[in-house]
Amino acid sequence: MFRQHMSAGHVGVSLLQQAAQPAGPVRPAGISDDLWGLAVDDDGSVRAGVAKNRGCPPQLLEYLSGDKADAVRIAVAGNKLTPPDTLEMLAQDVAAIRGPVAKNTSTPAYVLQVLAGDSMPGVRAAAAANQGMPGAADKTKIAKPDRAGAAGGAAPPLFSSKSPVRYQPPQIAQAIVSWFSRFFSELGSLLTGGR
Repeated sequence: MFRQHMSAGHVGVSLLQQAAQPAGPVRPAGISDDLWGLAVDDDGSVRAGVAKNRGCPPQLLEYLSGDKADAVRIAVAGNKLTPPDTLEMLAQDVAAIRGPVAKNTSTPAYVLQVLAGDSMPGVRAAAAANQGMPGAADKTKIAKPDRAGAAGGAAPPLFSSKSPVRYQPPQIAQAIVSWFSRFFSELGSLLTGGR
């Protein structure tokens, strides 16, 4: 009897644990079963193939932009149907992804302007060669449009707040040195009694 009770309790806990686990990736609206099956395939080259497809829906490209495989994100970065906000986010990824973003003629001018100052020469060259790169006299193309679609008068932030922050190595080193400087200054102050 005790064993039966424990088994039933164990099954109940197991079912609760299974219910608490996420059901898997959420399919964007309007994506067919066949296309979704390819987009979540275990093989990264299949997912990259979906992202390279010139008819891939923008909402699926947005989903694939978070893929763990660089090849998939590279394909998303190079697809002209990739939404501007997604290109903006990918512009902060590793250089292998930033290069295709800089080459993509759909990349917004304000993102190209930032990529023109990238630490990697290949990314800067791709941004410079992009036909969407604003000229020195055309400052209206640089400003990120506001929510209403008009060019904002104030300088836009480099990237939107939903983009992940990624620091370049010199920024990381500077932040670490600054932190240690403050730490040792305060430590010295504590040890000497504030003198």
